[in-house]
Amino acid sequence: ILDRLLKVYKNDDDRPVKDVIRDKLIKNVRRIVVDEASQLTEAALNALILSFPKAQIVLIGDSKQLPPFRYSAGDVVSQLSGRSALEVCSAKQNLPVITLTRVYRASPQTITCFDFSRDRFNPSSKTRQ
Repeated sequence: ILDRLLKVYKNDDDRPVKDVIRDKLIKNVRRIVVDEASQLTEAALNALILSFPKAQIVLIGDSKQLPPFRYSAGDVVSQLSGRSALEVCSAKQNLPVITLTRVYRASPQTITCFDFSRDRFNPSSKTRQ
């Protein structure tokens, strides 16, 4: 797709086309929405922030879902920057967090069963009220 875009895009100045496109993206991207943000690493979030400094970044996800991929548990890079961006941002006190409390895709019986098993195997977790 990028190659096709580079061929079609008309460049009005002497800069390489890829630089012009990059600059337009940086200038015009206003919002980036990341779904399944529990799988996004802290390092990847930092890369997005640095790449699009003017964009609002919205993370959507469930911290109880899949964690970020790691090559190995002892990998230094994973230990330094492999934390879930969703968990890192949730721990910040100055970022807005909206918590959804209603489940639409599961029956009440399924939710009750899940809450019971979660509390049984993890007594420190709180049951939904």
